[in-house]
Amino acid sequence: MFPVFSGFTQILDDSTKLLYSVKTVRQRTEEAMVLNKGAEIGDTSLNNFSEKGDFIYQGKKIYQNLGVFGTASRPLFYQLPDAIGLRNGMNMFDYLIPEQNQIRYFNTRSPYTDIQYAQGAKQRAMIRTTFSVNLKPRLNFTAHYQRLTALRILNISQSDERTSDHHSIWVSSNYSTKDNRYRAWGYYQHLNHLQYETGGGFTRKTSDGSLSQNQSDSLFLSPEIMPVYLNANTRNRELRNNWYFTQIWKPFGNGLYIRTSHSRNRQVNRYTDPLPNAAFYLNREYFQKSDDPKALPDTLFSDRSFQAFENTLFAGFQDSLQNLSFSIKRRDLKYYSNFQTFDYPKAEWVAGFQFQGLYKGLQARLSAEFMTIDQFDLKASTNLWGWNVAGRLVSFLPSMIQRQFFSKNLIYLTDFKPSRAVQLKAEKTFTIRKWSISPSFEHLTVSNGIAFSDSMLPVQRDKVATMQYAGLAISGAIGKRLHTENTFIRVFQAGSRIAQMPGYVYHSAHYYDLVRNKKAYGVQLGVNVDWRYDWPSETFNPLNGQWFLQNKTTIPPYFLVNAFTNVRIDRVRLYFKVHNVFQKLGSPGYFATPFYPGQRRLFEFGLNWTFFD
Repeated sequence: MFPVFSGFTQILDDSTKLLYSVKTVRQRTEEAMVLNKGAEIGDTSLNNFSEKGDFIYQGKKIYQNLGVFGTASRPLFYQLPDAIGLRNGMNMFDYLIPEQNQIRYFNTRSPYTDIQYAQGAKQRAMIRTTFSVNLKPRLNFTAHYQRLTALRILNISQSDERTSDHHSIWVSSNYSTKDNRYRAWGYYQHLNHLQYETGGGFTRKTSDGSLSQNQSDSLFLSPEIMPVYLNANTRNRELRNNWYFTQIWKPFGNGLYIRTSHSRNRQVNRYTDPLPNAAFYLNREYFQKSDDPKALPDTLFSDRSFQAFENTLFAGFQDSLQNLSFSIKRRDLKYYSNFQTFDYPKAEWVAGFQFQGLYKGLQARLSAEFMTIDQFDLKASTNLWGWNVAGRLVSFLPSMIQRQFFSKNLIYLTDFKPSRAVQLKAEKTFTIRKWSISPSFEHLTVSNGIAFSDSMLPVQRDKVATMQYAGLAISGAIGKRLHTENTFIRVFQAGSRIAQMPGYVYHSAHYYDLVRNKKAYGVQLGVNVDWRYDWPSETFNPLNGQWFLQNKTTIPPYFLVNAFTNVRIDRVRLYFKVHNVFQKLGSPGYFATPFYPGQRRLFEFGLNWTFFD
């Protein structure tokens, strides 16, 4: 566990200088808590500071949204499910709150507060606050609050019409006994997210009278008056309440242990359209019929709830070099759609084992989970000759949203086969003086893959889908003050299409240290560059919250350039940023996804202030 701190008495040296700092605030993720090692300090760097509050870039993951801060999003590259077993599949707002393995558990010498605030034009705003305190030397409590808002950029009729409105909180705690034989940690999460839907914009009618986007014209020309597909009051609200608690007991000290974990996740999604557009929803026959041909369809309403209760028992051996455990898991599920309750097996049972070890510098990880002959998950990874190599073989059933959906105008029931995937990854970092070069490669094959087609219905592919990602990350310094970070990804696809991705992706940050003082202050000037090559992107269906394949609309290539100034003054970090600097220079605009224009040029200010006492 972390070093033991004796209360909140201020620790002073002979010069009465406070010793509280970022180094006295330690934090861990779920994996580090299980292994009982790996405590880290917070990030105080100016590098990429202005980008860290943008949900589109989260570590090595890149997301695609609907052009406005806080809107529905998906990973830009195809993702396998995290685990086997029945799952909801409504993932459009997952990126807005941390997953179980991203929650941070703290240990502090004194009360710690972190405040992040950002304010841009179009009321693009974010505030995050974190407060952490050790109630006793080995008992910590942490609370986190997040608020996001953004205004519409399409079909604006009033001065204050929001596209996204978000509240979320999560609280966490961790405890250990003095002899460290018993440790426990857990969290509670709540999400309340509202998104007003537009369905995208259109500029003209086609010859058959249906609505269509004019591809020769950019929506940046007059986005405020551009007609949209959906009524101004069409909305998607998602509520989540997640509980998690785990504990480890080592009856004989270091060595054998027993661990239990318990979680309850509830997700509710409600979609309402008071004035449905039959042309947008495609399946017109599902609307309520009327003898009057001019009569408008009834209000469209969809309500879905998914609950999963999970209890797991682990038994194993753990020391400073290895962790081996066997587990048995029981998952109980509840699910209803539009107030219709569906019965599934009362419980899912999953057996598994996990191993992590270090031997003469060689790291190895193995894990396996087995449910049925159609559901299993095998993972292995190691560090071999400096290469991080990982492999996975997984067989999984369709998600609930792929199985069935009920509403007034979209109804489907499917009976799909299990999907099976093989995934191989390799990555290595070479260091040459001030430069680091990291080549990476990922190979992924999926048989019986499932995707949503342009009819808004799920389909299963008979042929194997093959996807490969070749990446190259180069970062370094030119002289003492000019820095550059570059990531280039080439995507190859063959066989069946279960995802649409750009063939080329480039993302970079280039910054110059105008003023540099490691202890007190600093100033950086720089730009971020994002480029994606010509591709028929997936687009979004707000009714069931899914991204679907289409080939009618291609997103033209564009360079998105953001300019920033990062400033540090003691414990305060500031940034001043201009998004989409080159709007209308060479290209009038860009599309985040078909029918949805990307963020127009705007100015944004951000602040991060930390308090350690």
